[in-house]
Amino acid sequence: MHEPIKMVVVSLLNVAILTIVLLFYRYVYPKKTIPLLPLLVLIAILPLVSMLRPGSYESGDLSEHIKLSIMFFNELSQGHIIPSWTDLGCSGYGCPVFSFIYILPYYLIAFLHILGFTFVDSTKLFLALSFIASGVTMYLWMKEEFGEKAGFIAGVFYLFAPYHLVDLHFRNAIGEMAAFALLPLCFLFTKKVLTEINKKWILFNATALGLLILSHLTATIIALPFLIGYGLLITKRKKQKWKKSFLFLGFSFLLGLLFTCFYWLPIAFEGKFIYWGVFGAITLYPINDLLFSPWRYGLLFQGPYGEHSHLIGYIHIIIVLYAFILLFKNKIKEKQTKILLWFFLIIFFGTIFMILPISQPLWDSIPLIKGFQFSYRLLIFSALCTSVIAAVILKDLTSKKLIFLICLVTIMLTILNWGNRRAVTEINDTVLNHQAFYKDIVASPITGPIWMNNNPKFWQKRITNNDKLLTISGKVETKMIKYTSTERIYRMRIHEDSLLVEQTFYYPEWQITANNQPVPIEIHHKDYPGLLVFTLKKGEYLVTVSLVDTLPRKTGKYVSFITITFTLFILSMYTIKKHFRKRRLQNE
Repeated sequence: MHEPIKMVVVSLLNVAILTIVLLFYRYVYPKKTIPLLPLLVLIAILPLVSMLRPGSYESGDLSEHIKLSIMFFNELSQGHIIPSWTDLGCSGYGCPVFSFIYILPYYLIAFLHILGFTFVDSTKLFLALSFIASGVTMYLWMKEEFGEKAGFIAGVFYLFAPYHLVDLHFRNAIGEMAAFALLPLCFLFTKKVLTEINKKWILFNATALGLLILSHLTATIIALPFLIGYGLLITKRKKQKWKKSFLFLGFSFLLGLLFTCFYWLPIAFEGKFIYWGVFGAITLYPINDLLFSPWRYGLLFQGPYGEHSHLIGYIHIIIVLYAFILLFKNKIKEKQTKILLWFFLIIFFGTIFMILPISQPLWDSIPLIKGFQFSYRLLIFSALCTSVIAAVILKDLTSKKLIFLICLVTIMLTILNWGNRRAVTEINDTVLNHQAFYKDIVASPITGPIWMNNNPKFWQKRITNNDKLLTISGKVETKMIKYTSTERIYRMRIHEDSLLVEQTFYYPEWQITANNQPVPIEIHHKDYPGLLVFTLKKGEYLVTVSLVDTLPRKTGKYVSFITITFTLFILSMYTIKKHFRKRRLQNE
């Protein structure tokens, strides 16, 4: 049996098993309602069973993320709490990969690896937990808005939005998967800050926003106006004084930004130093890509060569159209619900418009979101909007059977996509570790410094630790004293004036000292462009090659450290004060 067919058979069996379990529960406890949150979690597990297969995947970026996780863990092991540079990337010449990509997923994968999981399993587990968490957070948000039934409906639509499954199995986009889980949490806490003005919700909202920033910065930039608009709807609904409410909301957003200043401030100021920051462009897609998948009668979201579709979702589109019918027929009587529905419909159509080629002038005029790279990433927001819309218009249906049928069809239409088409079982940590350290050009040139050599022949050579220092001319005796990704110490005896090159890509604040004296770096040498070329006169030297923090990086770290320390101090004082107040009341 072909592996894709076997995967579908296993998925059908899992659906059958879950159905039997639910029927048995109803038989044993006929008067009890099936708890919806545990049911949603069980449903979320269905598309994850295929991930139990050993190894990596035939397509997608799973192997690349595993190799980057190995690199990230290597940096943590060297004592770099906030990794920015890796000497294993860009063919061994090194580049500031972790300065410009999302880092929260790699921290969590490193934590799972410390617990004993392999890097392969840690990355898969992160994807699986993010997927389940996204359903739970959407459930919690919509439950807060419209009740438990609405939470369940929204959770199902969110989990089984086609792009969500594409991210999970075909693209393996760990940053976007984290964003899927955190976005509903940001909306939930935004509401809590405005409706229950309390210190804890301000902190929770700041933390959620900070985690979203560390997961996907450009998604956060796009989400912030939506969160502010949603906040305005909440204050209008509750008839609150919006100035005071938004003061608390704005403070929570500011706190989230300050928590993560160490991450986004260097990106803002140093993006011009990498190829993507200079030459990055957005890729747009035609409308037919969003409406129908060309494989397996529209039911398969991945093509034979690893290409993937960018579907909104068939049932999701029907739900949006049905929402319009209800609005124009004035079937939704509650004013606030109607306004909320219009709000998310506008966001939905706005994001769809921005995916299409017609939106090119807007992308060109908003440089902050250029890093989005592929416009189809906005389907994260269309999935969120359609899930909310589904919750709003289906929550009042009296027929539980009809709601069950709609949710079942939404789920089953995606069954061909509950796993990557083929698992490559021979790929494990050992293989990927070897590739990361010796073979692959991991971290493509888009995160490479603008000074690097673009000649393809240059990239064919792999630089190892022992190849880092090269004598161009002269006579030199060298002994390596220390080697880390951001610091190398050599003891040198120069027998005659010599020209040397440290085979590391130049980036601002790479410094070379000889006997504690700065040495000029030449980065435009005709034979070694973009590398650290320097000259030493005859003599004996202790040479240090090191990367120190740039001013934006240093400033960001200080701001984040001070903000987090001060916040923890205030929380500690508040907790101590509350404890003593409680004891005093008990004594009285």
